[in-house]
Amino acid sequence: MLGRLAAVILLPFMLQAMPASAMVMEVVDNQLIMSGAVVSGDYFNITSLLDRNPQVDTVVVRNSPGGHAFTGFGIGAIIRARKLNTAVSGYCRSACSRIFLGGVERRFATDTPPGQTYVAFHGNYDDSGRLNISNIETLRKYVIDYSDGKADIELVKRWTVIPNTSGYIYFFDPHRLNRKDGISVFLCQGTEKKKYEDCEKIAGKTGFDVGVYTSTELVKPNK
Repeated sequence: MLGRLAAVILLPFMLQAMPASAMVMEVVDNQLIMSGAVVSGDYFNITSLLDRNPQVDTVVVRNSPGGHAFTGFGIGAIIRARKLNTAVSGYCRSACSRIFLGGVERRFATDTPPGQTYVAFHGNYDDSGRLNISNIETLRKYVIDYSDGKADIELVKRWTVIPNTSGYIYFFDPHRLNRKDGISVFLCQGTEKKKYEDCEKIAGKTGFDVGVYTSTELVKPNK
């Protein structure tokens, strides 16, 4: 059964018509592979695909810049309600990160280099690119709940108020990235020229520690 937060997130989708989808979705055996920008119609398309393909147990998100925030929340809630796993192939930013957090097990895929494979979070923004203060608490609660309570609350408070839409907190695979300094989490304000050099390096924490990822076992995409 969906929790109270999931019900609040899903309600807007029940009240609007379905627009065209911008994400590319393809079922390959037990995987649903999704890529591209997130728009509200994607909620209905993924629900339909999952209904028609009960063998799917893993959603692979691949090279998505994000998009419609509440669609990301809604798809993440559907994934969690159906007890599916997620894997990240390439980059997964903004609304895509909400989708990724929906997985019961959340892992890295094998098909992209570790330095190009990450999940990135930031705040919610309006159409003009300004930080949407009214939705901050919804985002924070979602992250805390869907990280199974492991989220670093103080860190979440910091990245949910990044004022620049180009700013993100990046979570890489610490085991495969294998930097000498052990850093795999970078907090960027969006004004830095070089991500690895100029962004704030978050020491002593990995994506596994704060519940972004749940397993070091890698997932091989079916396509």
